[in-house]
Amino acid sequence: MKVNKQFPLLMLNKVTRYINYMLLESPIRKPIIFHRTS
Repeated sequence: MKVNKQFPLLMLNKVTRYINYMLLESPIRKPIIFHRTS
C-alpha cells in the first residue's frame, strides 16, 4: 500500500525531470550534437 501510494509521486518527479531535460538541455546540446555529426 505504501509503495503503491508513493509510486505516482515518483513517476511525476521523473516526468518533471524529463520535461526539464527536454526543454532546457535539448535545445542547447542537440544542435551541437547535430552539428558534430554533419
